[in-house]
Amino acid sequence: MPRIRSTSGGKEEQILNRARELRRNPAPLLPELTEDCPTAPFDRIREELDKIQESSDDVETLKRWMVRGSDLPRAYAGLLFFLKERPDVVTAIGRYSTGTIPYLPLGNAPPEAQIAVQYYNDPRRLLMGYLKLAKGGLFGGGGLHFYAMENKIVCTGRSGQPPDRFVAQAIARVPYRLFPVEVTGERSFVCQHLQRGELLPHLKIRWDAARAAIRVCRRCAREDTHLLGSLLENMAVPDPMNSFEVSLEYPVEHHHKGTCLLADLPTHAPATERNYRRGKVSDAAFIAEYTRETEDTLRRSRGQCFVGGGQCYATDATAFVEALSPTEAERIVLSQMLPEHIGPLLVSDCTAGKTLEVLWKDRALEILRVMGADDAEAGRLLAEFQSSPGRVSELIERLHRKGKERAILSELPEYAETATEAAFAISVSRLYRTQGPQAVEQRLTSELPEEEKVKGLAWGFLLAIGKGAEKHEWRFSNTEREFGSAHASQAGKLLTASPEEYHEALASLLAAAGVVNWGRKIR
Repeated sequence: MPRIRSTSGGKEEQILNRARELRRNPAPLLPELTEDCPTAPFDRIREELDKIQESSDDVETLKRWMVRGSDLPRAYAGLLFFLKERPDVVTAIGRYSTGTIPYLPLGNAPPEAQIAVQYYNDPRRLLMGYLKLAKGGLFGGGGLHFYAMENKIVCTGRSGQPPDRFVAQAIARVPYRLFPVEVTGERSFVCQHLQRGELLPHLKIRWDAARAAIRVCRRCAREDTHLLGSLLENMAVPDPMNSFEVSLEYPVEHHHKGTCLLADLPTHAPATERNYRRGKVSDAAFIAEYTRETEDTLRRSRGQCFVGGGQCYATDATAFVEALSPTEAERIVLSQMLPEHIGPLLVSDCTAGKTLEVLWKDRALEILRVMGADDAEAGRLLAEFQSSPGRVSELIERLHRKGKERAILSELPEYAETATEAAFAISVSRLYRTQGPQAVEQRLTSELPEEEKVKGLAWGFLLAIGKGAEKHEWRFSNTEREFGSAHASQAGKLLTASPEEYHEALASLLAAAGVVNWGRKIR
């Protein structure tokens, strides 16, 4: 039953204005007929509408028409009665899959007929007045096809082939950005990712009567959208659900001649499609459920298989790693772990980052150990990155960088009991070797030492890396700049000395700077 609520003055006045227009001419209530459309059903409706219009000032005649004749004329008579007599009426709310529609219950015509008449200037709502002629009623009938155009409805009779203009408008109304593509014997409209040739799970709706198909991938599919519903919204046809073929596709391109687990993909479950056709799930949920069903089926197999972004490499881990275009750090992890991987490895995008995210879920500790983390560091990092799998590549790069730094520093001598100047020179030279001149410049300018001699050495290091006079001269006194300039050449030699020459270069710099007993070498 429709819900009832008070009528707003603005809504009532809008309906009265439409009533005045229809009183002058009821023709807008009738559809445009194609050549093959039978005229008899509409001739009867037209005759009844004309008789009601002729009696628009006769209240008693209008009352009689409100309870007899076809649905649409009865609703028309009720509207003209309301215009003439202005009886007290409260708004009813019709609830439909496309939303709620308020209308005035005038007479005993079905709600759909009353909505059609009261909103005749909206073709989608006018369409509701012809549902019985499309789908039939208790006593049979139906079989006609109606389509809502921009400012009218068109009936093609028993032919299910919609007008070309309607097809174009229906595609344009779809809440996705679609692109036409050439497919033999069929007009196809696809989302941007499928247009670019990306192999992604997608929804396909084939519109048989229009010889057209629409494909939307899982990246574009939305949680608040139902593609089939948006197409059906603008038509009234005998069997709307069977007018469209709904399918889900999981395209895969094979790069390996060996046996592949994806050679025969399971089709979606009938229950999944039924839920979609009934409007119980969105486009995104429909694709996600099928993708999950498919991938769960594959994961139950223990056979090895590598798939990324619709590209299948079967058991060829080396080829898969190359396709991922990994960084040096990512390659170390992937090359070591993928050959040992058990079962299918499926990633939505063919990237090293996405692949590492998938591996991280079950093999995080192995990844950390491959990158040289000890047990204490691994435990800390597992806790830190537990809820941030999207940062796995970042973590690997950090560990790789630390590993390279440790390797570089392990080749250099170590010292104990170092003087302030010696500790400063050692720290700067190590920073230069592990992170480069920009890191040195930032350190020397943001953490400028206070001791005059150390500050002078800082100026010398800035000159050695070519980052001194232009930007930082104002930070140093004349004495500090003179001291640093005198030792810039030896500072540069320390920065670039080989591990074998490092101790001699350090000792030479400190001796020239007048620093004695500056420390002792312990390794």
